[in-house]
Amino acid sequence: MAGVNNNGGARALCSALTKLMKLIYLYFDPLEFFRKEAVPEKTSLRGPVWVLVALLAIGILDLYLTQRNIFGFLVQSVQANRHLSSPDKQMMLDQFQALRPIAITSAALGGCYPLFVWLAASGLLAGAAILLNRDPRLREMLRCTGLALAVFCPLQVLSTIVLCWPARVPYNPVVASRSMDTLATDLGTLSIMLRNGFPTATVRDLNTFAFVWFGIVLTIGFRQLYRVKWPAAIFSVWGIVAVYYGGSFLVTHL
Repeated sequence: MAGVNNNGGARALCSALTKLMKLIYLYFDPLEFFRKEAVPEKTSLRGPVWVLVALLAIGILDLYLTQRNIFGFLVQSVQANRHLSSPDKQMMLDQFQALRPIAITSAALGGCYPLFVWLAASGLLAGAAILLNRDPRLREMLRCTGLALAVFCPLQVLSTIVLCWPARVPYNPVVASRSMDTLATDLGTLSIMLRNGFPTATVRDLNTFAFVWFGIVLTIGFRQLYRVKWPAAIFSVWGIVAVYYGGSFLVTHL
């Protein structure tokens, strides 16, 4: 019986390693990867679901670390201020504690972003395929999009490592605040500095690079699945990206 269990475990390990080796092609040769994976007979969503679970877990951890770094730095800055009275500092720290659960909850919701991308991108691209006189093949598109999301994994892990470093700013205005009125303004300034400094800005740059890489890989998968020409694939994928970011820009700037 022990021998049977060992053989079963060895087969499971070999199967997992084989699938991992296939996934490596996605990073080094996405054309070859989707030539094998973006085919009508492959409709299993098990792989994409596992990719999504990994991204959700890492993404929530990254957002939690980001919130912890920012809140921790703000708390330390208020505590290091020598000009404010102890009751004033304690009042501000109590406000931080009240806001912390809200920030952590919003971080958890933000960590669900890969799920939104998976469902929305797959649905929109299946619709684009219909406009190109192709069968929508929604399940196959879900598979391709889910597998393409795997390109985020290495950079997400790198982001987690980067977020383990403490935040750095060129100067700290909160430490020099002399009243509660100036403290409120300085806290806003410091929050902006933290979001635009290390490590938060570095993580944002990594995510931007990953998203562009994801778009390129998804374009390849879309072209291979629906057998369309490159201009049609590029217009379909990046047209959706342009509409999404264009809409977000209009909402935030009008």
